[in-house]
Amino acid sequence: TIKVWSIKNGSCVCTMSKHKDWIRGIELMLTSNNETLISASDDGTIRFWSLPACELERTITVGVDVLSIKLIRNETRTLLASGGPDSKISMWNLQTDGLEYQVVDNSSEQFSQSKVIFLEHLPGSYLISGDEDSKIRVWEWAAADDNWKLVKVLEDFFMASLVSLKLHRDSSNNQSYVLSSDSRGILLLWSLKNFALKTKLDNTLN
Repeated sequence: TIKVWSIKNGSCVCTMSKHKDWIRGIELMLTSNNETLISASDDGTIRFWSLPACELERTITVGVDVLSIKLIRNETRTLLASGGPDSKISMWNLQTDGLEYQVVDNSSEQFSQSKVIFLEHLPGSYLISGDEDSKIRVWEWAAADDNWKLVKVLEDFFMASLVSLKLHRDSSNNQSYVLSSDSRGILLLWSLKNFALKTKLDNTLN
C-alpha cells in the first residue's frame, strides 16, 4: 500500500493498493502536464499512478521481483531503470513501456548471482548500483556501445549487507559523493572524482 500525505495538514490524501507484494521503491516523474508516481514491487510489476487522483494509469509486467527503480534523464529522453534478483539492470522506454536494453557486469561471476537492491543516477555522469554482494558499482555511459560500462567497483573489506545508498553533491567544491550504510551501522563516504573512500563512520565502535 502507498499513501499520499498532505504536507499542509498531515492528512492522507489517497491510498494506492494494487500491488500484491512488498513495495520496494517509488519515483516521482514531473512533466509540464502532470505528475506521475511510479512504484516497484516484489509482485513483478512497475505501476504508474496519476497524481493527485492516485489512479492507476498503466502497468509494466517485469516477470521477476522489482527491487529498485530510478529515472534516468538526459537531454533527449527519460528511461526508467529497474533492478531485480537476476543481477541485471533493465532500462524501460517510458513512451512504449518496452524494454530498451539491460546493463550487466559480465566480468563478475559473483555479480551474476547478486540482487540489485539500490539504484542512483548522477545526471550527465554515472549510474550507481548497490548490490546484495555488498559492492557498489559505478557505471559510465559508453556512447560507442550504446550502453553503460562498468568503470569501478567500490567495496570495503569489512562492509556488511547494504541497507542504504545515496548520492550527495557538495556545492562548495562541486564534487559528488556516494554515501552508503550497512547492516552493522557503518557509514562510508566515497568520492566520485577518484573513487576513493573519504570517510568511514563506524557505529560499532564506542
